[in-house]
Amino acid sequence: GHAELSWALHGWLMGRLSEDERAQVRVAMDASVETLAGELGQRPAEMMNPALGLPDAETARSLLGEFERHIAAA
Repeated sequence: GHAELSWALHGWLMGRLSEDERAQVRVAMDASVETLAGELGQRPAEMMNPALGLPDAETARSLLGEFERHIAAA
């Protein structure tokens, strides 16, 4: 539910921004994906433990890909 609320709020706010402001938000979102992708390659093995509720490397990359596709469509 939290993620759904976040995306609903994002859509509502984007509709109230100017085109230039929306472009700035998109640049920041793209930069966040690049940062996350870089961090995935630097995570120590103990930070990729599904038993601790943390996704393994393959799952993390898959989640990042889904996130990237979602924000590209936003």
